[in-house]
Amino acid sequence: MNFFRVIALFAVSFVPFLNPSRAFSNNNSPINTPFTGKPESPILFNKSREYFDLSDAVNKTMQLQPSILIQKETVSLNAGILRSSSGDFDWRLESFTTYSKDYSPVPSLGAYYNELDSSVVGLKLGKLFRSGLYFEPNLQYSQAQAYVKNEFLQLEPNQPVQKTARLSFLLRVPLLQGLGKKNTAVREISASRELDAARLNLLFKVSQAVQDTALAYWNYLAAFTRLEVLKESEERARSILEKTDSLVKADELAAADIQSVAANLADKESSRISGELAVNEARTSLGQAIGMPYGEIPRIPPPSASFPVLDMKLLAKRLSDSAAYCSIAMSNRQDLQALKKQIEGIEAQVVAARDQLSPALNLELSIGADSAISGSGFQRTTQTFEYRQKSPDWSTGIRFIYPLGNNTARGNLEQVLSRFNQGRIQLMESERTIQSAIMLILSSLIKNAQEIEKADLAVRSYEIAVSNEREKYLMGEATMLNLLYIQDRLDAALLGRISALQGAATNLTRLRYEAGRLVRFENGEGKVDVEDLVTVLVP
Repeated sequence: MNFFRVIALFAVSFVPFLNPSRAFSNNNSPINTPFTGKPESPILFNKSREYFDLSDAVNKTMQLQPSILIQKETVSLNAGILRSSSGDFDWRLESFTTYSKDYSPVPSLGAYYNELDSSVVGLKLGKLFRSGLYFEPNLQYSQAQAYVKNEFLQLEPNQPVQKTARLSFLLRVPLLQGLGKKNTAVREISASRELDAARLNLLFKVSQAVQDTALAYWNYLAAFTRLEVLKESEERARSILEKTDSLVKADELAAADIQSVAANLADKESSRISGELAVNEARTSLGQAIGMPYGEIPRIPPPSASFPVLDMKLLAKRLSDSAAYCSIAMSNRQDLQALKKQIEGIEAQVVAARDQLSPALNLELSIGADSAISGSGFQRTTQTFEYRQKSPDWSTGIRFIYPLGNNTARGNLEQVLSRFNQGRIQLMESERTIQSAIMLILSSLIKNAQEIEKADLAVRSYEIAVSNEREKYLMGEATMLNLLYIQDRLDAALLGRISALQGAATNLTRLRYEAGRLVRFENGEGKVDVEDLVTVLVP
């Protein structure tokens, strides 16, 4: 074998970037080691650059994600609705004043008339209690002055100013419809449940946004890692082409040999361009999941996290009890809890709607006293209440109201019953969907671990095959096409392993999300432990 050919191919084989499997055989690789928050491999990441940490991504999400901000406003909206509905039981102050002139004709005088000037001032308080009772104290003051025509046909006072005052109290007691808090305060009860649901949905929106960001981050890390493999493959192909061209020019190889090498480089360049496009798409998806302004998305640095590695034996032990994971989800999923609160609010409306089917039968009690005095002047006004009747007057009565047919109440009951049944069906469907998702994820994680194990084996086997094929080629026992084919198979194995690692990371995140354990909440504030995103949830 020609000495120059051996030296050239030896150089081609050991250019630093010629062995992409280093990113996977190195125990410190960022896709093999636990998350540390720093890039571990100088092959995949340039430490002189800025990196984007997974914890930074999820923390920014909780600050910037529009869906979270919108849900916060929904909480404020529901708080306002609750305050408004509570206003049904506020004391209501009503005051009024009137002044009037009444004219009465005097038949003996033809077109002439007598005159009565009167004024009334009233102050009334009213309050509806949550029990259904209505209480109303009422204070009213009035004065009147009568004028008649004298012999000169002029108006003159007929009698002193008459001043009267009345203090009365009204109590209305519902005997059928509207009795009790569950019937009277239904708007307030329903609004309170809706507020609770809005707060729980806010927590769920946080969990949902964190999951979306974590999945987008894993996709970004996978795209970025694939691109590094594709770049190394392209550089290796370019180096082989350069060396092959040198050998052809030195008449060490036939000119036809360079065609397959050039085609291989073009194919690698095409793959690298596709990889760059995938990175840009993944970066954009990550920025959108976080809620970043569009102009900042292109400046997102490379990822620094590591893909989690699954332990097959540990997985088999932890994932065996699927019922425990479903139980955790039923207890921790905020969307389920929010839906239950909404159903409770609708149930309160059902109770009140049934109450409306009953006739309104109210007992009304009234008690009051009048006082009066004659004369003008401020002092006489203040003395009005000193001259009052000895015993108060009172009245009692029952008012019965019932619309024949009562279609309004019946129709309203049908509507709220339908909404209540819809809510229960939705709750059962949500629980079923969550349980099915958990079962699928648990089985998928087992498959992910098996897939990673086989991908590791494939990478190691192809690394050995590439080394053997290289030696055979140096000895003239294999062609360049054979070597390129085996190297391509190694690249495919490396890319396949990245997909397997991404699938495992995705399912770890989804398992915690489905179980309602992705974000920890303390005093309404969300906190994400990144370690939770790369480890299996223990039931």
